[in-house]
Amino acid sequence: MDENDELRFAAEGGQEQQVVFFAPELLQAAQLRSERLEQLREAADSGDRAAAIELALYDIGSLGGEPRNADEAFQLLSQYSEGDPVADYYLAYCYDKGVGTASDPVRAAELLLGAAERGYPPALDTLGYCYENGHGLEKDPEKAAACYRAAAERGHLEAMCNLALLLLRGKGLEKDAERGAALLARAAELRVARARFLLGLCYENGEGVPRDLNKARRLFEQAAQQKHPDGLCALGVLYYHGNGVERDLEKAFSLFLRAAEAGLVRAQYFTGLCCEKGEGTAQNPAEAFRWFLAAAEQGDTRAIWNLGRCFDRGYGTEKDEAQAVVWWRRGAELGDGRSMAYLGVCYENGQGVEKDMEQAIALYEQSAALDNAEGICNLGVLYYYGVGVEENNDKAQELFARAAAQGFPRAQYFLGLMNEAGHGMKRNREEAARLYRAAARQGYIPAIRALGVCYESGIGVEQSFTRAIELYEDAAQHGDERAMRFLANMYYAGRGTEADKEKAAALFRQAAEKGELTAAFNLAHCLENGVGTEKDEAQARLWYERALQGGSEKAAFNLADMYEKGRGGEKNEEKAAQLYERAYALGSKEAARRLGELYQKGRGVKRSRKTADEWLQRAGDRAADSSVRAALTTKAEKPSLLNFWMLRGFGLMFLAVAYWIGNNGLNRHSPDYASIKVALMVGLMVLLCCFSARFYEPPARRRAPRWLHGVIGGVSAAALLAQAADALRAGALSPLELWRMGWLLAIAALALYRALRRGKKQEKE
Repeated sequence: MDENDELRFAAEGGQEQQVVFFAPELLQAAQLRSERLEQLREAADSGDRAAAIELALYDIGSLGGEPRNADEAFQLLSQYSEGDPVADYYLAYCYDKGVGTASDPVRAAELLLGAAERGYPPALDTLGYCYENGHGLEKDPEKAAACYRAAAERGHLEAMCNLALLLLRGKGLEKDAERGAALLARAAELRVARARFLLGLCYENGEGVPRDLNKARRLFEQAAQQKHPDGLCALGVLYYHGNGVERDLEKAFSLFLRAAEAGLVRAQYFTGLCCEKGEGTAQNPAEAFRWFLAAAEQGDTRAIWNLGRCFDRGYGTEKDEAQAVVWWRRGAELGDGRSMAYLGVCYENGQGVEKDMEQAIALYEQSAALDNAEGICNLGVLYYYGVGVEENNDKAQELFARAAAQGFPRAQYFLGLMNEAGHGMKRNREEAARLYRAAARQGYIPAIRALGVCYESGIGVEQSFTRAIELYEDAAQHGDERAMRFLANMYYAGRGTEADKEKAAALFRQAAEKGELTAAFNLAHCLENGVGTEKDEAQARLWYERALQGGSEKAAFNLADMYEKGRGGEKNEEKAAQLYERAYALGSKEAARRLGELYQKGRGVKRSRKTADEWLQRAGDRAADSSVRAALTTKAEKPSLLNFWMLRGFGLMFLAVAYWIGNNGLNRHSPDYASIKVALMVGLMVLLCCFSARFYEPPARRRAPRWLHGVIGGVSAAALLAQAADALRAGALSPLELWRMGWLLAIAALALYRALRRGKKQEKE
């Protein structure tokens, strides 16, 4: 839609691909007065052949337009056609166009043959067209040339133009451009507008005559003065490009518009192009769409491709990807390689149609077979990345080179990437820079950015931070978000310019808002630390979340740290643990260490020394074997295992003494009083030590087995039941029995609780 080379003018005879009927009789019939019509009708009713034919021509009206009375015209011509070449000629027109009857090109050709055999020049000319294009007859260029020659010899000027075109093309007879140009010159001297237009093309392109743009312009102007649509359009092309005249886009648009309103398809396409680009007129998407639609409906493949782009982008109409597919499919069916390439993209991405890589590849191959650069390049990209086909750098290089040779910028860019990295070829950074530069000159934004990287890093060119900044700015102004980030890095680090953190932060934000995820991380870092912008940890959280979508390890870690410490929002250690685990999966060893610490302390996760050890091992803080584990234990912790069990033993002894005292009583004068007093004091100290031991107990201490706790709990419960049964039989419960039952209940409950609790904990771990 934005390629200037679409305005190259290629004439195919200046007429649309349809049978052209032309005869002077129709000009006379169109001007009949009402009195004359009544006289003709009366004469026709009385059997006057000439009057009937003249009335039929009036009923047909202008050729190609709406007939005045189709049924009457067909009836009159059918009645008097035999033996009359004029009647046969116009009856053929009725059959070809479906005037008063069903369209029948074969029957039309039969009638033209009859009229031509009787030497009627318009019939000979039209029959030549049928032979040339295979319309109602088998295609035969030689017979077409013979018909045109016969008509031209009889003074038919349109046939003279058609014969000249065959000579210029070498179609149906030996190519003779000079003779063809001479025929056109003869017709042009007779003021035939079409001949002037075609002769102007000969002078423009130097075919059969010396190239002379001034003569071409004068001939186009003469044709335009006669309101010949092709002459108007051809003159518009000269002014559009400034060929032989001073470039004047407004005049070019005016000429295109006049030809477009006259129905010339090429002019409708060019008018749409000017409206779309704002050349010679104000940019007008709706008008561009209207003219592209008008030309596309008549089969202009360039307009069809542009119309698909309008629907795809929502330009001048509502965005409708399905309609874009409809039009690109129509262009592909008409053999347009560009439409094939774009339809392939739709199938590749599932855009407006169900995704189908096989169909996409087939369309790219068809487009490439037509030597369309876009189809060739798209196929190369698939081989480059191994999408839908096996990755093949050699094949990708071959395809990119083919498309790049046509000057296609995207192919030049990819070929530059391959040269820079040495994919499928010997690394050639100088060639990479040259290819980037060639694509950049055509305005291909990724190539402009890539060339900036070359200048920043000295890849294939002399390093120049200043030039890199210029290129990044150019690409950034065209909306390239990666170029925005690269430019921000230059301002942040002060490379090639004075450091400007505020400008860097603004560029990071601009790129991040366009979806550049690395820029989102950089912006979050600036907001978190107040670099180049006001500190805003809440916003930093949001941008880290955005950066995390691209799989950023640092974003996951920083975000986890913010959740763990409650910076920028609510503290959430459970969320922090999840993010640390994700950061580790993305490659962060520090995240594994942080997660191990959370499991050690039971923050945000279930406390588990075993799991903590596993995460610390992954972080490299602990090894799997017990010797390294022991080495990592501090000197103060090494004896804690022995101390723990000694203290536990003294604690149990104190409990036993307390039970004995409760059972037997304590007599101050008893011989055991002193030893019991000492035991009680030691036991009290042991209890305090046991309580303190909870704060530094070793992570790997051994506990009594689960079954032992179960046995102790079961025996204690049985003793408790027996004691309760004795009390029920006695019918009374003494304080001593109550003391014993309380101890049994406490021991049974504690033992059974520890047995059950340890079982569940082992299952979790």
